[in-house]
Amino acid sequence: MRSLVPLHRADLATLACPWCGAVPTRGDRGFAVVREGRAIGALVLAPGDRDRDLCPPGASVIERLWVAPADLGEHVGTQLVQRACALLVAERARCLVAYGTRGRPDCGHLPAAFLDAVGFSEHVDGVQWRIDLRRTLPLAPLRDAAGAALRLVRGTGRPLPASRVRPG
Repeated sequence: MRSLVPLHRADLATLACPWCGAVPTRGDRGFAVVREGRAIGALVLAPGDRDRDLCPPGASVIERLWVAPADLGEHVGTQLVQRACALLVAERARCLVAYGTRGRPDCGHLPAAFLDAVGFSEHVDGVQWRIDLRRTLPLAPLRDAAGAALRLVRGTGRPLPASRVRPG
């Protein structure tokens, strides 16, 4: 069984990418997916730097994101991005920025197809992707509304008040 755990600044110094061996030099927090005591994936966040990252105040940047080679295909990266977005939405952050590439990816430049699949929009052609967190809608209210509409269509919802029922 795997679990998702928060990472703090002190944890980041020991977090080496299994693909390239890089350790994050920038970042103040993140998340790791852990299975049997070992990290099988990690995401490191840093505050956006307006000059370096060309992003607005209140933005966060994915500095590193990796999944261990043996654990690819288990949606670990997707889970990490979702958890980062949930944290940032709760903090009222403005956007999440990621650097990507259509070429050979690394832990600091993620595959463009992955970024598209998890909800990022390309911001700087072939280089930078963003998720605008101010336009993110929590799924629970949407699911509740869709369920209520479906119940009404199926006739299993609350009945109409007598004043609104038409005689047959």
